[in-house]
Amino acid sequence: MLNAYPYYGYTNGNGIFPIDYALFKPLPSVKQIVDPNTLFHYNGMFDAMVDATYYSMDALNFSGIPIVVTETGWPWQGGPNEPDATVENAGTFINYLIRRVSNDSGPPSRPNIPINTYIYELFNEDKRPGPVSEKNWGVLYTNGTAVFPLSLSGSSQIMGNATTVFCVAKDDASEGKLQDGLNWACGQGQANCSVIQSGQPCYLPNNTKNHASYAYNDYYQRMHTVGATCDFGGTATITSNDPSKYDKFSHRYQS
Repeated sequence: MLNAYPYYGYTNGNGIFPIDYALFKPLPSVKQIVDPNTLFHYNGMFDAMVDATYYSMDALNFSGIPIVVTETGWPWQGGPNEPDATVENAGTFINYLIRRVSNDSGPPSRPNIPINTYIYELFNEDKRPGPVSEKNWGVLYTNGTAVFPLSLSGSSQIMGNATTVFCVAKDDASEGKLQDGLNWACGQGQANCSVIQSGQPCYLPNNTKNHASYAYNDYYQRMHTVGATCDFGGTATITSNDPSKYDKFSHRYQS
């Protein structure tokens, strides 16, 4: 079992390696890392880490044991002195990683042995000690939405989330609870409710459910990336059906 972290290999390398090498980005042959003993070319640090472990095991007479990478990932947020812990870099690493391990090939020294790999991690651990980056390895927010576009298909194209979701009022929610939810969204939730006021573009249809749906979704679209949920006292639900197709709110539902 191996915990392989190209992020640390890159940041601790103090500029020895290009960041593209750590992120699985394609490198021209002249920039690939070449092992002087085997002449193997390494296009990514991940494979080099796995092979280095194989060579260490061989030196200790533990050959024939396949390596399982039990942890690997990339932090998506860091402190002022951690400029490489970004959403863009984390998304690039994870999506290229998925493509890499999905092709069922091994590193240069073991090309026929797949690298079974576990991504670290599903959610952040905000109570972990240490630098900001230590707390921000999760690929999902607590509400289940992805931190960055994520493809689990292993396809050559890095894709975003397949479905856009909307937060709308439930059909069976009571008028009183909907009003409470609407008041919270427009007040403490700081949703943009100016457009559902009388005479404004989204005032009609003039009913609590319609206004609540607009306010709920405005709040959710702005705040779900920092962990906000679609609940509002049990009066809201997530849907993949674009509500703008069925009313006159048009694109404003996605504000």
